[in-house]
Amino acid sequence: MAATIAYEHCLVIPARDENWHEIQQVWRNLTARIVVILIVNTSDEDDHETERLLTDAISSHQLSCGNLYLSRLSSSIDCLIVDRVSKNWIFKQTEGVGLARKIGADIALSMISSGLVTNPFINNTDADAQLPSDYFDASQQNTASDKKIAAIVRPFRHVLRSDQALSTGEETSMKDAPYQVQFQAQTQAQNQAQVRAMLLYEISLYYYVNRLKHANSPYAFHTVGSTITVNAKDYALVRGTPKRLAGEDFYLLNKLAKTGLVLSASSAPIELDARVSHRTPFGTGSSIDRIQCLSNPIEENLYYQPAIFELLKALLARLPLIWDENKVAHTFRHDDLLANWGAETGAFDEIGKQKHRLKSRQVFVKFLRDWFDGFRTLKFVHYMRDKHYPSQPIGWICKQDIDLGVSTVSDTSDLRIILSKLGCPPASVHPEHKITTRK
Repeated sequence: MAATIAYEHCLVIPARDENWHEIQQVWRNLTARIVVILIVNTSDEDDHETERLLTDAISSHQLSCGNLYLSRLSSSIDCLIVDRVSKNWIFKQTEGVGLARKIGADIALSMISSGLVTNPFINNTDADAQLPSDYFDASQQNTASDKKIAAIVRPFRHVLRSDQALSTGEETSMKDAPYQVQFQAQTQAQNQAQVRAMLLYEISLYYYVNRLKHANSPYAFHTVGSTITVNAKDYALVRGTPKRLAGEDFYLLNKLAKTGLVLSASSAPIELDARVSHRTPFGTGSSIDRIQCLSNPIEENLYYQPAIFELLKALLARLPLIWDENKVAHTFRHDDLLANWGAETGAFDEIGKQKHRLKSRQVFVKFLRDWFDGFRTLKFVHYMRDKHYPSQPIGWICKQDIDLGVSTVSDTSDLRIILSKLGCPPASVHPEHKITTRK
């Protein structure tokens, strides 16, 4: 196998506690000439599942060097497997998905820089994703764009993989029939609970971005690691993916939004497995598990009040007006909540210092955009939540001055209507897959 052949695209996937056969479903809809960069990693010396994944993944490799193995999976797809499992390569306990993504993206950057990959975008996803056939269209179309695109985020939808026990069609003896019926009833109840938790979690993601757009925030985009594509030049400019145990996707996009445009693509959604997982302290798996454990999820899972985003909208509109005021606080003298926020958090003091230092309004406005970033936006939302507007259940949110398609929420059909209103793509169910629980 020629090692110097050029690829059209690269795809970075961190993998831990996964199945090699299932991972290959990630790119099954893709037809372009691509190289998959698979970072098989663990920080647990007794992680036999990940050891098995590595063994299976490299079993048919054609080339190897150190902890790198190159395999041809098909006429159009090669896979570069990175071993971060073996004794000399295993992660430390303080290392995880952030480092795995960085290793893969750094390799992708090198391949783009050397001409081994022709498209200048680094595509990131996860081992539980299924990519649509038009996945590469967004980066291909924007390669020659006049706009300086730092990153692309794609729409996504979590899907429930129905349990095989309900669709195997195996014969059951009369003696075992009552137990089989009981098992199916229990499984169906578990599936319904998981669907409800999945929908409530997705609402939290789409609702937050929807409200940020309403407030005219420049950081109104999703920060889901499995949906992110990064311009290689901008990736290098921000020094790559943060080496965090979780939240690396949020902080990466937060930096990239200051170097160029973060584009929300209009393409077919990436499908993500709505599985329970405890590998990171927050994220899809742990959030769905937390919601499932609530005694009444629809009433107990809480969301930010719309009033907070009205305040955010007012704040963002007034911040540039500070340039024309002698004192920062004068801009907010008619709004006690914003005035108190600025004084109590020290925001006004920091803005005032920069105003006196900077020479033009244009530079000052650019400072404000970069300074009041996605992280400070979230801190503002949490300040208002804790001080004035406590979070409420989704049914309460629907009764406010915001059109979510329903006025009351009682079951999953109402949740699907809300998601549709928030711009989430339609749901899918794949009965051929099995519900999985990850460590």
